[in-house]
Amino acid sequence: DFGIANIEAMAAGAPIIALAKGGLLDTVNCLTKHSKNKICTGILFKDQNVSNIVDTVSWFEDKKIWEKFPPEIQNKFARKFSQEKFKTKLDKFINKSWDKFKRG
Repeated sequence: DFGIANIEAMAAGAPIIALAKGGLLDTVNCLTKHSKNKICTGILFKDQNVSNIVDTVSWFEDKKIWEKFPPEIQNKFARKFSQEKFKTKLDKFINKSWDKFKRG
């Protein structure tokens, strides 16, 4: 469950507001749980219910949280998931695994 829609949104410069489950945990760096070495790319909420969704979106709008997500930074982060990056990482993984296999 990779979740390509969130990557496409980030590529367009938009921050993500989503449920903290599945592939989103691998592709969205939550504003409230980020570290200094990570780019924040969205807000994740824990429980999928109306109250949580309304509260999260309202907080995002009322506090103008979108200002913390410059579109060019969102786009830059999304490029980590490009086809070229995927191919490079896959090639590296295959070559490393093949070398390890040959060594026995």
